[in-house]
Amino acid sequence: MKKIFVTGAGGFVGNFVTAQLLRAGYELYTLIRKRKPQLPESASLHFLEGDILRPESYYSAIGKCDTVLHIAGEISATTDYRYMRPNAAGTEALAKAAAKSGAIQKFLYISSLAAGGPSQPGKPRIELDPDEPVSPYGRSKLAGETRLFNSDADFQKIVIRPPVVYGPGDRGFFTFFKLTAAHVNPVFYGLTEKISIIHIADLSQIILRLLDFNANGRDVIFYVNDGTPEHDVRDLINMMRKHSETWHFTLPVHRLLLAAAGYGSNWLGVALNRRIQMNKNKYLELKQRVWTCDASKVFEFLQFQPTIELDKGISETFAWYRKNGWL
Repeated sequence: MKKIFVTGAGGFVGNFVTAQLLRAGYELYTLIRKRKPQLPESASLHFLEGDILRPESYYSAIGKCDTVLHIAGEISATTDYRYMRPNAAGTEALAKAAAKSGAIQKFLYISSLAAGGPSQPGKPRIELDPDEPVSPYGRSKLAGETRLFNSDADFQKIVIRPPVVYGPGDRGFFTFFKLTAAHVNPVFYGLTEKISIIHIADLSQIILRLLDFNANGRDVIFYVNDGTPEHDVRDLINMMRKHSETWHFTLPVHRLLLAAAGYGSNWLGVALNRRIQMNKNKYLELKQRVWTCDASKVFEFLQFQPTIELDKGISETFAWYRKNGWL
């Protein structure tokens, strides 16, 4: 049985993937801060309280594993330092601990499309494109990748760069579902027009397949998406309107409005020492016109195609939010 050291099981992606790994029969050693995430009861699930920046708190558990699945990361900090410390220094510390253990054969790191940066209209990003992150978050994820690849460990290093991830339990993209359910049809001006997207279930399947993927020792980066590199944001909002099954009024949202909200919230977050989702980092990303990527490489390597089309995924996600009292 493959034994996996997992970080980030308390987050949206990490929680879903960890549950899938348990169902697939893996034995998991899961690093947590304090509160245990909600996961199925299993004798194969071991919680370990610690801090990614303190390898002594988890070193013994890594020595029992053959694979590291690193999902944890900071996504809504208010300063560059608060992104870099966990996303870059944390990844470096974990990679060093994994190398020192001598037991790890594969290190799978869930990064982000933000590490590569926005794309050009009609030209979704591919793995050979130069990286051009535009936000503190993107730069911190790229730094984490670089520190992992520059480590002298002899295990295989695989980086996945997801775009927007949505599905049941997501709180990031939930804002748009909540707006449409509240009768609001947002029309954006001067903000992102095209995106790539992937349902959490398809991303989870890609991660599970990569755990058994053999790249002959090569270190690799993969972009992923739902099988369609480019979706129009207006079409996406229209899908949400349709599945919200209610009336709507149009609300214009200009880039300048989000700039004021982003920088103002960022200042407030620093003053109150709190994470705020709509901050400067989010504005710097939203003002880019195109965030798309081409996933042909990973689909070819794995002989895999996503199964959840966007319209179906939006419908099922809306149903989950309603059933669980989010809407």
